[in-house]
Amino acid sequence: MSKAIITLCLILFPFITYAQEKTYYLGIGSANVMDTYLSPYSYKGFGMSVTREVQYSHTLHTLSLSASSIENKAGNVDAYSGDIRYGIAHQFDIYQADNLTVKAGPMGTMMLGCAYNTRNGNNPANVHSSLMAGASARIDYDLHICGRSFPLQYVIDFPLIGIAYSPNYGQAYYEEFVLGNSDHNIVFAYTGNTPSLRQRLTVAFPAGKHQLCVGYLGQYDQSSYNNLRYHSYSHQFVIGLTM
Repeated sequence: MSKAIITLCLILFPFITYAQEKTYYLGIGSANVMDTYLSPYSYKGFGMSVTREVQYSHTLHTLSLSASSIENKAGNVDAYSGDIRYGIAHQFDIYQADNLTVKAGPMGTMMLGCAYNTRNGNNPANVHSSLMAGASARIDYDLHICGRSFPLQYVIDFPLIGIAYSPNYGQAYYEEFVLGNSDHNIVFAYTGNTPSLRQRLTVAFPAGKHQLCVGYLGQYDQSSYNNLRYHSYSHQFVIGLTM
């Protein structure tokens, strides 16, 4: 047991020691969700997210949680949705000048989410999960105003290819998991049936030994599998602290 603990510490030590910066983000804003497995209509409401990013030399680790409370257009049916995501991006230096840096590279993302509709009886919830390979980019610009530095940062990432889970049209979870009647539930995902995007624009201010940043976070998830369509759009005001 002690050997296993020592081995684990040796594996994790470089990542703990050489982390260049850690940033925590809190986002609050609007949410728009449609899941045709549960309802053919879009539900709108309030959404929030919490994100932790750890930047190493050229590698970015991202862990995020998001949740939303939404309702139908008439306001008489409530629904809830949320997900957890973990991503690793390796970014290469593409361009560097005195006050401008551009990085880009591949990114892998795992996602597990769920949507719940309070009105549905037999199938009140639907699970969304995927394992995707994609691309990410980051632009840093050092803006100077009145002799003070205000770093601007723009981050964008999007999936390109991978696999995803989806029930089939009209298929109940009871059929799949209790009766064992699977029906093309693991699907091939690519930009044609999963056109999704995440972007964030922030400006940073000094806050003692740390940096405080504010800006915009946009998350646009879409998919079309097994004759079922899904989208989740969020627009959030985000505040972050870099340590």
